[in-house]
Amino acid sequence: MLFLHGIGGSGRYWQPLAEVSRGYAGVAPDLLGFGRSPWPADSTYDVDAHLDALLAVAPPRSVVVAHSTGAVLAVALAARHPGRVEKLLLIGAPLYEDLAQARREVRRLGPLARVTASGEVAGRAAMVMLHGLVRPVSRLLPLGLPEPVVEDFWRHSWTSYSRTLRNVVIGYPAVPLLGTLTMPCTLLYGTDDTTAYRPPTHRLQQLNPRLRVLEAPGGHHIAVRDPAVVAEALGSVLATPPTV
Repeated sequence: MLFLHGIGGSGRYWQPLAEVSRGYAGVAPDLLGFGRSPWPADSTYDVDAHLDALLAVAPPRSVVVAHSTGAVLAVALAARHPGRVEKLLLIGAPLYEDLAQARREVRRLGPLARVTASGEVAGRAAMVMLHGLVRPVSRLLPLGLPEPVVEDFWRHSWTSYSRTLRNVVIGYPAVPLLGTLTMPCTLLYGTDDTTAYRPPTHRLQQLNPRLRVLEAPGGHHIAVRDPAVVAEALGSVLATPPTV
């Protein structure tokens, strides 16, 4: 199994799920530019760059469990390298219909995302301010997330964050690729998720009748706040017969 975290996360994002799951064997890498992976300043941090890094560690015929930005990369991995992916569980996947909608939706997610989408100078300044003012007290804030997740949120650079946001979350057309997938794919959303935009369920299933869309109580970080729900969905995914 291959576990892919979202922007600002790391492989440690999946620890709560491991604690309630049945001990599925897998790998949970830190994406390029995040966590303890390299942060190359000259990388484009687009889908090609992220997949090049992932292909070095992705087991063949994996069940891929991915959150948010990682879900976009999982769709790209499945579409480009179908032999690497047997099944998909995509949690809180941001699925924009076009570039204008992506920019509009990302701007409403918060100050850092908004200024990053708007311009480099303002975004870089905002990140410096957040690192200087918020990071020292982040463990004391009532974020409702495990300490390793909060700690690793700061393990990225302006370059890795901003380029991944622009080139993967905003700029990559994941929705059309969903229609090309031949393996079982399940989309899981928290009913209170205000972060991940998704097209209506009927639109997704028109794109690909193989897609399953599930909802469960919770928000964008359902995998760490209610991992038992995700573990149940994962069990359902594993019980789905693979595509022949």
